[in-house]
Amino acid sequence: MPESSSNKSFLMVSLLIILISSIFFTINFSSQDKLATYSFQTELEINSLNSLFKTHYDLVLEKRKFQSLLSPASRSNYIRLKSELAKELDSLRMGMKQFPQFEANYTNLFLALESRLEQLDRHLAYFDQFSVGVAQQKIQAETDEIQSRSAVLELAYQQMLKDLLAERDQFTRDYFAKARFNYIGFIVLFVISLVLLVANYFLGQKQQKLSLEKQQQRIQFELAQKDTQDFQTSFDNAAIGMGLVDDSGRWIRVNSSLCKMLGYTPEELINLTFQEITHPEDLFADLEQAKRLRNRVVHD
Repeated sequence: MPESSSNKSFLMVSLLIILISSIFFTINFSSQDKLATYSFQTELEINSLNSLFKTHYDLVLEKRKFQSLLSPASRSNYIRLKSELAKELDSLRMGMKQFPQFEANYTNLFLALESRLEQLDRHLAYFDQFSVGVAQQKIQAETDEIQSRSAVLELAYQQMLKDLLAERDQFTRDYFAKARFNYIGFIVLFVISLVLLVANYFLGQKQQKLSLEKQQQRIQFELAQKDTQDFQTSFDNAAIGMGLVDDSGRWIRVNSSLCKMLGYTPEELINLTFQEITHPEDLFADLEQAKRLRNRVVHD
């Protein structure tokens, strides 16, 4: 019972260790999956930011083309690109909810972009309000302001891009660190589980073997007891005289038939040796026979 209880306790502890390790591994794997999701979302936000800035760059080129050539196609392209820019800007505003830590960066970028777009729209409006020459002169007069607003927008974009790239790289490093940890953890968990299961198996086999040995010993003891009882019954109730002697010839045990045959009581016979009740002419032969029996030359 104690060994069986010990085996069950070891099995329960083994299962508990495996369960706790599995839960920890599952939680860590879930964390790794979240890092992968964050890294992917950051990459999407970087792509959206680059797309927004490229559309703005194309918008500025179309504005300059119209400003120089007064091409209706350039103005149409400007209007189309501005519409695309508005959609990309809305998409980027949605992304701000996923990265609240960059709220200041988003705000600076949006303000700089709105200021630059207001400037571009105003320049185009000059051509509707004034002659071509006057419009171009007014735009030329705002060169410093154009460069200033462009520089502010460029700075906001570069700062936003830098922070997003750093965030993505950090997520990526954390992801691979988690992945390595999970890989090693999985191997360790597998080895621990295997060792514990093998240990439980061999412990069970050992206990089963001990149980079988105890059962066999009990059976052998019961058979020995039965043989002893059968011998005692046969010895005591035998019709012929039977007795057991030690190496010196002293009687150890005698039955009633032997006592009747020799004319002694059991108590009297036990206090004698077989030499004392043997006829002198037969004594030498009996001693020689006893010697041969002790030396296993004869068996009875």
